[in-house]
Amino acid sequence: MKVNRSTMVAWAAGFIDGEGSISLNVGSPGHAQRRHPGQMKLFLTATNTVREPLERLVEIFGGHINLLKGRTEKHREVFSWRQTNSKALDTIRELQPLMTTRGEQAKVAEEFMVGMTGTTWGPTGMPDWEIDRRVRLKQRMQALNRRGPGRIEVGAT
Repeated sequence: MKVNRSTMVAWAAGFIDGEGSISLNVGSPGHAQRRHPGQMKLFLTATNTVREPLERLVEIFGGHINLLKGRTEKHREVFSWRQTNSKALDTIRELQPLMTTRGEQAKVAEEFMVGMTGTTWGPTGMPDWEIDRRVRLKQRMQALNRRGPGRIEVGAT
């Protein structure tokens, strides 16, 4: 049975709402010490212990799947699907009208990418105002992504 794109996008919006995340981060933890705070990327990710739903995301939107080993033998391996920067924003824009739990994160992602000057990593001489803008957006995204009773409600700044 062939399923149309709008049905697949609706499924993906629900899947990413439940199993995904939208974040602003440096490329990898090792890079954080060598870069200034404004050098970050937009990440759209989803993880699952089953690879097939992530393969469906690749079919719909592209992206990459990686296998993440468990931190200890008690932890299972998981698969992680990921997109970054403009490709992630294109996907987020398509999903946003159907998202129920990540809509505010989608708005922060849009603000981050639309206001982008230069590259996401930025030139060595990135102006302080741009670094401050990116850091504020990352803090808003982190507050929105907190789980549980300690979550802080964030207003637009």
